[in-house]
Amino acid sequence: MNCTLVRNQTKFEFGALYNVYTNLNETCAAGSEIFFNKTRMLTNAVCEHITGGVGSIWKDWTPYPISDVWNRIVVWKLPLLQLLSQFPRPPLGPSVETGVMLHLLGDPIDSVSCILLTLAMCQRRAKDARDLCRRAGRGKGQVFYDQRSKGLAIIMVSYDECGASEKIDGFCKT
Repeated sequence: MNCTLVRNQTKFEFGALYNVYTNLNETCAAGSEIFFNKTRMLTNAVCEHITGGVGSIWKDWTPYPISDVWNRIVVWKLPLLQLLSQFPRPPLGPSVETGVMLHLLGDPIDSVSCILLTLAMCQRRAKDARDLCRRAGRGKGQVFYDQRSKGLAIIMVSYDECGASEKIDGFCKT
């Protein structure tokens, strides 16, 4: 078998690089110097040789045009910041406020999906807590029904946030 390094003639294309790696994987022994520590991972020098990327990683990099960056900031981020600043939030201090705003601006889709997931979990736990109070004989007509069910729901959500949902699920079934 012929274990030779061939420089990829195309630009960075996954299909072509995959073919080169597959050829090396089939023709070269695991102890070859092209692999890292007797594994099947290529060394950095081999990767640079195959891709033609010897030297700086910034060699072919070109910055985004300033107009594109500015347009995205003006069209997306500033309106989002204005919208988010209007929502009421608990007073947790300036550092927490800044962190929350940066998270929402940096990845708004993930942030909103996490908020919606948390809201759905809280609604489910509130329903579970009301059902649990009713089964225990503390229905709507009882004194402090709302306080008990809300307190129980908060405890259940706290367990969920800490990653111990299974403990609460077992508690609700008993």
